[in-house]
Amino acid sequence: MNNLVRLQAKGILEFSNIKKPSSMPLNELRALFYMLEISPGLLQPNAQDQGVAQLRIKVEEWLRKVVPLIAAIRDGIPTWEAPLLSEEAIKAGQQRLQQRYQFLQILHGYKKPAHIKICKISLEEISTQKALLEEAKKLLNLRERAVKVTQKANYIVHAMNHLPSSDPWVTQVEGALEDLYHALKAEENCEKEIEVLDQLKKEYIDHYYKLHSQVRLGATAENQKTQMLRDGRFDALRQLTSIKILPAQKLKEWQEKLDQLKVCWKLNKTELEHTPYCIHCKYRPKDEAYIQPVSLAQLDKELTDLLEEWTNTLRTTLNDPEFTESITLLTAEQQELIRQFQLKGEFDLPIDIRLVETIRELLDGIYKVEIPLHRLIEMAGDGNPLTLDELRERFERLIREEVGNRPTSRIRIMLRKE
Repeated sequence: MNNLVRLQAKGILEFSNIKKPSSMPLNELRALFYMLEISPGLLQPNAQDQGVAQLRIKVEEWLRKVVPLIAAIRDGIPTWEAPLLSEEAIKAGQQRLQQRYQFLQILHGYKKPAHIKICKISLEEISTQKALLEEAKKLLNLRERAVKVTQKANYIVHAMNHLPSSDPWVTQVEGALEDLYHALKAEENCEKEIEVLDQLKKEYIDHYYKLHSQVRLGATAENQKTQMLRDGRFDALRQLTSIKILPAQKLKEWQEKLDQLKVCWKLNKTELEHTPYCIHCKYRPKDEAYIQPVSLAQLDKELTDLLEEWTNTLRTTLNDPEFTESITLLTAEQQELIRQFQLKGEFDLPIDIRLVETIRELLDGIYKVEIPLHRLIEMAGDGNPLTLDELRERFERLIREEVGNRPTSRIRIMLRKE
């Protein structure tokens, strides 16, 4: 009234009416604060600054959740298997989340106490938003559970791709993953299914680690493998492959089996907790299922057996009467090498390359060519004088006639007295 007295005449003439200041919509704001889990006590005049600050914090928190949730809903909340939501659920969910997003954008504009005093949101709208909030929470929980479960499932799916489809573990996993998907889709807590999956992961790690140890050599075995290729037995067999009657393919097959033994001693089970395969050698049982695992001890025995087999073959062959006369055609040194081998019945290691060459030469065939003495006399002119070139030509012609097309290295010429 005092202010009215102080007004000038012109001001009084322009004054039309007196309006009672509008009050703060407390019921609506209390409902809004309850929905956002903010204490309604912050609506008191002396606490409104803090109340508005809390409102902005809650709104921004929800905006950070809703925006990615809208994107996830668009994909139906993906999993390792298939989306959890149907096309109809996706469409309805997107529509309701957009409503929620628009409502949050309105609230985001309340930055001062003066803004909430003119809040135009009705109780009915807040009730609707409360229902949308609960649905958003439900979708958020489903999405978070799907992300968590999918991380576990992805490991298992990845592990399946490293094992042969016939592996019993793969069959168990297929059923477990199907049960987990249905539980997740039914919005269950999936604790039982996750427990089964965790157990299967443990079994896989043990299974893979065992398979890895069977087909990969450790540091000690790696050294043994290297030494085996330097072994006198291997060198002897390698030299003996030049003898045609011996099956060189057997030694080749033995070496291939040795080469298939890959070296990897760095893998530990802790690494398999994060990656379902050896990061060092990239071992995939599925790719090597056709390879029959063989041990170094087995290969060592095979090497000994092969050398014994070839030794016995050569001993038996050289004792054959067919080669008795051929042995007499060798040089004295060669005959002594053969005699010592027949006497011992085994090769000395390292093997004498001269012995190998002698046996090869002997078994390839030695041809005895006997030239009658009278033909040699005739070739020399039978008492008639010959020039050096004539003698050389006549001698070479004689050799060609007697030897023919036989390999010259396998010919032994003897003079036959008449």
